[in-house]
Amino acid sequence: MPNTNTSLEKQNPTYSSSDLYEAYSLAYEQMADTSTMLGAISNEFKNLKDYLGKVYDIPDCCFNDLKRIIAITNTMIQESADLSQNLEQQYQAEAEYEESQA
Repeated sequence: MPNTNTSLEKQNPTYSSSDLYEAYSLAYEQMADTSTMLGAISNEFKNLKDYLGKVYDIPDCCFNDLKRIIAITNTMIQESADLSQNLEQQYQAEAEYEESQA
């Protein structure tokens, strides 16, 4: 008869607060980097929109959908970064507490 406890442990490993702190710390860093890149994309978009408006007389309203998509994406990234940062801080505090109790 197989040892079911061992197979369950392999399927459902347990993670410490320190592990979760590191994971959410990495997630926050990645969201911050993504936010920076989206900011660069947004700046390039604005410059291109201004250029096309001046040189080819393309009205701003032609770019409203892309501007809206960039704004929505920025909001999603910010919300994800905020969540990751909050969880990072929570698990950091738990990890420090666990470390002090050891």
